[in-house]
Amino acid sequence: MVSQQKFNKSILGKDETPASIIKDADFKKAVLDSLDQLGRANKLSGLERPKDIFITSDPFSVENNILTPTFKLKRNVGRDVYKQEIDALYADLAKRGF
Repeated sequence: MVSQQKFNKSILGKDETPASIIKDADFKKAVLDSLDQLGRANKLSGLERPKDIFITSDPFSVENNILTPTFKLKRNVGRDVYKQEIDALYADLAKRGF
């Protein structure tokens, strides 16, 4: 697991921007590890815990048509918008044997 000090350094660096932070491998690993710890603490099975994630700085909003006016996720639109990223995640997981 990524140490808290390294995680904080990555986030709090003076030259860091949100776009550079979300592309940082240590940041992604820290978020994924945190999600895994939460899943284990709440007794989720291995199938229910994420194996990989894609982090974006683009908010889901009504304006970009990913949310409805009542702020519900339009799953089909989100899937279409992030199709390349989703496919890349599954391809990488297949290479790693998941």
